[in-house]
Amino acid sequence: MTDDYHTTENTCVVCFKNVVFYSIGECDHPVCFECSTRMRVLCLQNECPICRQDLARVVFTDTILPYKELRNRVFTDRQFERQFKIGFCSDEIKQAYDFGGIYDAR
Repeated sequence: MTDDYHTTENTCVVCFKNVVFYSIGECDHPVCFECSTRMRVLCLQNECPICRQDLARVVFTDTILPYKELRNRVFTDRQFERQFKIGFCSDEIKQAYDFGGIYDAR
């Protein structure tokens, strides 16, 4: 990961909002989980918004870690969204995804 894509202020490089939960895929570019969800769920686009690499799966986490460290986690059925291939590192993150207002169009 390069430091060019995140700041000490935890600002999403796509929407410029403060990041609470990150979405990280194979390319290791962290974006906020809201932008990632908009792309994967609402727009049905699995590309990284930074480099456009197709991301077969992403992990929503509260800490920026390399995808290599996140991909091998065992996600319970409750912590994995099969349709959109999103893994959730915690129940809190899954709840934010389930109850977020941007997902009402699903």
